[in-house]
Amino acid sequence: MRYTLDREVLLLQKYAEKAIRGIVEIGVLDGDTTAELAKVAKVMIYGIDPIVPDSMSPDIIGNEKNITDNMRFYPQFLFIKDYSYNVIKTFQYQFDFLLIDGSHIYEDVKQDFDEWTTLLTPHGYVALHDSAPTEPESPKWFGGWPGPAQLANEIMCSSKFLHVDRVDTVNVFKKL
Repeated sequence: MRYTLDREVLLLQKYAEKAIRGIVEIGVLDGDTTAELAKVAKVMIYGIDPIVPDSMSPDIIGNEKNITDNMRFYPQFLFIKDYSYNVIKTFQYQFDFLLIDGSHIYEDVKQDFDEWTTLLTPHGYVALHDSAPTEPESPKWFGGWPGPAQLANEIMCSSKFLHVDRVDTVNVFKKL
């Protein structure tokens, strides 16, 4: 089951299509959203997920076989089964689009943002999923999660990132 709304997928695809160096997705779950990115991407996609129960809904847990099956059509995909804070220590690949949808606990999402945006290329994009309530015209209402929402509000006050887009629960920022 994909937890990204169709309108959010279109927004994420808009930035995945712009990527010229690589894409990093933190929080892959079953690879459904990853597969949507891959439909328009022309670059390497790195998916990072430790495959543990969801931080907000412990009954939701990803499945490595589903990830492999969903991404079988895209040869430029590398799944890394680990926590993002471990992967960042040795990650050496360039990327210009970062999707953060891992743990939704404020300290965790902030750590992902702080650590991973240091490797994001200048003028690259970072998207935060579940960082705002869905818009009134959305077919399904969801209020977002407090951790990503708080971080999105903080980033909007930053001089290092520019808020460039929002659709439903996804906010997109450009690194200056």
